[in-house]
Amino acid sequence: MTKEKLLSKVAWLITTSHKCNMEKIQSRKFVKEKLALLENKDKLSSIICSKVKALKLDCKSILLYKALSSEVNVDELIQYYLDKCEVYLPKVKGDNIVLIQVNKDTSYESGAFGIKEPIGEELDPSGVKIDVCITPLLAFDSSLNRLGKGKGYYDRFFSVCDCKKIAVAFEAQKLDAIDAEAHDKKLDLVVTEEKVYANN
Repeated sequence: MTKEKLLSKVAWLITTSHKCNMEKIQSRKFVKEKLALLENKDKLSSIICSKVKALKLDCKSILLYKALSSEVNVDELIQYYLDKCEVYLPKVKGDNIVLIQVNKDTSYESGAFGIKEPIGEELDPSGVKIDVCITPLLAFDSSLNRLGKGKGYYDRFFSVCDCKKIAVAFEAQKLDAIDAEAHDKKLDLVVTEEKVYANN
């Protein structure tokens, strides 16, 4: 490859990456505005949790999360799976997340972004066998591409953890299309209050 062609390719990659980032910024803004207007989030969250239970997931370990006010509340699922398998929750540590195994006696404290984080032994995700991850997101599309909040915590987690990736979301978070990048991991399922989207 000549120097001119190499420089041209680099310029194209930079332009494409910038365009993709701008589109993601616009998508995030659009979905955040829709979520701000969404009513009955608690009721919808309960419906979504019931749909996840109906999947009858066969797992020995599961990663869940403590929700922000704009996210699907999965506290119901945390309590449900505590009687069925090992349950882990994430905790933000620098640019990554660590995992903490929780039980019914686990205490919580306010952590990054005001999220309730468990108090306990912090485990490196690469050393924990997680069968299923129930992940929040900001948006998704019919191809099961995931758009997070832009911090990349789950992208980095998925790069070291080979698990079944199930997102829970409100139907209002569905977009026509999301520009996925090479490092983005597709979801296996997305569960909303209306339906279950599968990655066929």
